[in-house]
Amino acid sequence: MDIQMLINIAMALTGAMGGAIIKALWDGLTELRISDKLLVDRVHGIETLVAGTYIKRDEFNRGMDLLSDKLDNINNNLNIRFDGINAKLESKMDRGDCREMHARYNEGLSERRQS
Repeated sequence: MDIQMLINIAMALTGAMGGAIIKALWDGLTELRISDKLLVDRVHGIETLVAGTYIKRDEFNRGMDLLSDKLDNINNNLNIRFDGINAKLESKMDRGDCREMHARYNEGLSERRQS
């Protein structure tokens, strides 16, 4: 074997090794591109999901109007109930009048028992 043949074999082995390395790198790059595309699609799907669930201004305003109406109804019901309670309290005697009335009643009872 002459030297030229050894150089040719060495170059062939080097080229085969280089080709195998380049092929492995190319396959890895292709897999990374595919996984990158899948990740981009998933992130895009999440962005669409999140952006699609924002409440619209009309829906918000309608909800606030309903809430305001309910609070007004609650306020009106409370006012009616407090007016009723206030009217009942107005018709009640104060403590001094009540004591005086009880004292007169007890005097009347004692007079009836004595007679």
